[in-house]
Order: sequence, then C-alpha cells, then structure tokens
Amino acid sequence: MERKRAGKTYNDEFKERIVDLYHAGNSVKDLSSEYGVSEVDERNPTNSCEK
Repeated sequence: MERKRAGKTYNDEFKERIVDLYHAGNSVKDLSSEYGVSEVDERNPTNSCEK
C-alpha cells in the first residue's frame, strides 16, 4: 500500500533559494516567517536540496 505525503511540496528552485538564504546567515525562524515554510521542513534533511 502506497502512502500519500501530507503537507506542502516545494520545487527545487524554491528549496535552493531557502538553503542559499540560510547559508547567507538568515535564521530558520526568519525564513520560516518570511516564506511560510515550517521550521520542521527547513530542518528535515529529506526535504532539503543538500542531500
């Protein structure tokens, strides 16, 4: 039985932008509030483009 993913999905360009902003010194909290991405999504390596 296949499991459906719940929640939002993000395209690779968006994920790369978030990671670049994080590496540039933006906090997870700031990125979360500005882009509407949960802090859990930003910290979850399975959702990251840095695999």
